[in-house]
This record gives sequence, C-alpha cells and structure tokens, in this order.
Amino acid sequence: MGQALNLEAAWAAMSGGLKARLALGAVGKAHLTEAARMGAAEVASLPEPDRTRVLTWCRDMLLSALADDPLDGVLARSFLAGDEQSPWLPEPARRICRLLDQHWQAPENLTYYQRLAAKRDLGRMRAYLSDRLEREAESLFWRRQAMALSVFEADFAWTRDLAALPLPSGLEAVRVKLAADALYLSGQAEAALGLWEGLGPSFGQGWVLGRSAFARLSLGQRDQALDDFREALALAPWQTNSLLAAFDLATGRDTKRAELPGSLALLLYTYNKAEDLAATLDSLAKTDLARADLGQARIFVLNNGCTDHTAEVLARFADRLGQLLVPVNLPVNIGAPAARNWLMHLPAVQAMDWALFLDDDTDLPVDLRARLGAAVRAYPEAGVWGCKVRDFAAPTRLQSADLHLVLPPQASPEQPEIDLTADEPNPFSLSDLHIQEPDLGRFDYLRPCLSVTGCCHLFRTADLPAVGDFSLFLSPTQYDDVERDLRSAKAGRAGVYQGHLAVGHRKSTGAASRTDPVALANALANKYKMQTMHPRSEILALAKWEQALLLDDVSEKARGLDRTS
Repeated sequence: MGQALNLEAAWAAMSGGLKARLALGAVGKAHLTEAARMGAAEVASLPEPDRTRVLTWCRDMLLSALADDPLDGVLARSFLAGDEQSPWLPEPARRICRLLDQHWQAPENLTYYQRLAAKRDLGRMRAYLSDRLEREAESLFWRRQAMALSVFEADFAWTRDLAALPLPSGLEAVRVKLAADALYLSGQAEAALGLWEGLGPSFGQGWVLGRSAFARLSLGQRDQALDDFREALALAPWQTNSLLAAFDLATGRDTKRAELPGSLALLLYTYNKAEDLAATLDSLAKTDLARADLGQARIFVLNNGCTDHTAEVLARFADRLGQLLVPVNLPVNIGAPAARNWLMHLPAVQAMDWALFLDDDTDLPVDLRARLGAAVRAYPEAGVWGCKVRDFAAPTRLQSADLHLVLPPQASPEQPEIDLTADEPNPFSLSDLHIQEPDLGRFDYLRPCLSVTGCCHLFRTADLPAVGDFSLFLSPTQYDDVERDLRSAKAGRAGVYQGHLAVGHRKSTGAASRTDPVALANALANKYKMQTMHPRSEILALAKWEQALLLDDVSEKARGLDRTS
C-alpha cells in the first residue's frame, strides 16, 4: 500500500492562515513564497511539536518556490538575506542561492525589452533575447528571460537548447532540473523522470517524489504514481495539488466517466469568427454529446449579427448534423451577456434538462459529456460545473482552472462597502495559480471552487432562474460569467472544477486585450463595474464561505487517503 499517512492530523497542525492559503493550491513561486511567509508569521501561536513541523514545511515551500524558478537571482538574494538573520537553508540550497546571487545581474536599462513584452511582440522578444545571450553568454538574467519565453511559446526544442547551455560551476542541480522540465514538457516523461530522481533533496523534502508522481501518472504507471504521491505527502503534506490528484487516483475519479442523465442543450454564440466556429462544430460533432444511451442533445448557435461567412458555415453544418443543430439568427451583435440570456430563455432550451455554454473557438475531447457527468455525480449539489482550459496553440499553457476568491492582505470589515473613488472600488480577485507554471499535470483533479470559466460551463436548466440572467451591466463581454458565479455562491451553490476534462481554446486569453486598448479598457471597466455590484460585507462573507468549503473538501480527501494508506 506504500507509505502510511496521517494527512488529516498534519493539516490540523497548521495555523488558520496557512491552511487557508494552501487550500487554494500549492504551486507557483509567488504563491508558495507568500504561503511560507504567512506560515512562519503565525507559527508562534502553535504548540510544539506543531511549531517545528510547520517551520519545516514552510522551509520546503520556499525551496519548492526556488525549484519553480531556479534562475531567479532576486529570489535567491531574498533567501540569503533571511538565512543570515536566522539560518534555515540546507547547505545544497544555500550553495545554489549564493551562486545565483553572484551570477545574476539585471541590466541597468530594460526599457526596450519591457516595451516589447508589454506589446506581446513575441518575435522581436525572441530575436532580442537571442542577441543578448550571444553577447552575454554567462548572463543568468537573460537565460531566465529566454527560458520563460520558450515555455510560454511552447517551443520546447528551444527550451532544451537553453537548458543545455553551460551554467557556472556548482549549479549542476539547477541544470538537471531545467533539463528534466524541458524533457517533460516535450513529452519525454520517462527521460525527465530519470533526471528528477537524481536531484535528491536540493529543492526540499518530497519535491522529487511529487514531481515524479505526476510524471508516472502521465505514463500510465498508476500504482507507482500512487506510491510516490503517498511518500511525497508523508514528507510534505502541504502539497495540496498532490493530495487532490492522489485522492482522485486512489478512488478512480481521474478516469471516471458517467451518464449525464436527460437532455442536453449546447449553447454557442458567435460574431465574425466563421472559421473558428466551423472548427468548434466539427469538434462537437465528434464528441459523445449525441450518444443515444446518454440522452437527447441539441446544439443551439446564436449568429450574433455576423457579417462574415458564418451563415454559410451554419448551413454546411445543418446539412451534416441535421436536427442536432438549431441556428438562431439576430440582425445585430447584442454582446455576450445578452446572447447567453437569449439562448437560455429559448423555450426549446428551457425544456431540456441541462444547458452547456461553450465558446465558439473551443476544441473539445470526445468524452465531453461523460466527463461532465462524472463531475455532476461527484458533486450533485453544485450550481455550475466547468473544466480545465488550455491554449489551443500551446497546450502546456493553461488559461483557466479552478478559480477561488482572493482578498487583498489588508481586507477587513472596516473598509467601506464600495469606494467609487478608488481604482478598485471593492478589491477582490480570482486565484491565478494556473498561470504561475506550465501544465505539468498538477491541476488534474476534481473539486469545488467559487467559479469556473465561461468558455465551457454546465448548468441544470431548472436551476437557472433562481440565480437569474447574466448581467447586461457587464456588456459587451468580460466578467459576466464570474459575476453570475458570485450570485450562485451567495445562494449556497458552489462551482465544481473538472480538471480531468481539458478543453482547447483558440483565443490566447489576455494577450489580445493587452495589445488592444479598446479590449483592455472594456475589461478594466467591467472589472470595476463587477466590484460595485457586490458590497464589501458580501464579498467577505463569500470568502469565508468558500474557505470553509475548500478546507472541508481537503480534509475529507486527506481522511480518504489516510484510510487507504
């Protein structure tokens, strides 16, 4: 059965703030650094031996943060500064940080490169970085920038080339780690596994075992993956993503497919994206949505006043799909919230059991319906079910996963309900752990959350009226799905994230809005408006409610793994 566990007791030993932070997840340099800081600040309130254990875990979180970005000289310097005040770094990590400190220097003038980055001019960024690396071959600063860009672009041949470049003597663990990551991202998990396992404890207790477990899982080595997960969690029980993935593996949830009983309405709206729509409909036609044993299905497509050849695409697919496809034509573009509302109020849609909203630029797996059915079976009382969303052009780049409510550190009941003079009148955000690293499998789990992306989200049709329409206040688009999920949560209905269902999205989320001033202005304006729609007291209450929801879910899964170890 592998390593015996006592995860429930380990989580009970943590302070409240640390538990709440780790309940969001345990990946990403920024997130892990903040979690460790929070845990260390709260540790004085804990009794022994909990105090010593939690301090050890906080050290490991910082070492894992270094592993997530092992060329970050600024992070290394901050670790060394803390180590001078109160020694905590194990000697291998201390040597790495010293060498990074010595060989990492940011140039005095970064204006040109920062301008290219702000414009997302990836071609010129790459050319500039290649030139810098040729001129300054020993610069770890430029090496780090190039590595990050290669991963973002999913150009893993370039990633492997960069990882193979020589590093200063003494940074062998960093070189091996970078090479292993490049192999894994290239689809060479077996080779990566061999390199990771040779790293030892350079990046903390349980780090190698946790990384190996996900690699073995991707290779189909399920029994060995579960053993690795258990050993990793015995050493580092704070690894939330490993805990969630291990529970799904132990219970078979990661491969579970189930009936979504009754009839299903698939709802799409589109505006002048004829070729994307054609690819989406072709993808849909190949899924399990229309299997007779799974129930009736219809695809409703709202033509939002398109002026391109969308009408021809719909006519072509009407011939191919027959009665499965129901075109809905409007003379003008009414925007995303109104389009969603129009579709869900169609009598033919209201007569069906389920409503699944999909973007018109998605690539869907064949088991779409059965994976959603498994999520509904696992969490039948939810208000909405969603999925993991990958960039279609770069599948290792995650666009969305489980989204959780995050408040700024200074959040308190004493703040005004709404401050219309501030840039953020009621500051809150959604967690962004999924964009802090490439997709290494660590978001492949099923669990509750506050919100799921509107790119692919499922509702019980009968439940839609209780929460109400998508807000026209947030037209033409952006944040209307999040705002509705806030209302659903206020009514006690959580979202559910099905991380074993991965959807490809042809739109590179965020990139276009950063280069298009109109799109950026719209997004910022809608974020501002969304914050004015929910008073401060309501957001604080929702954050407390979701925190309890996540901790209950983690505790239940910890107990489940304890029982089976």
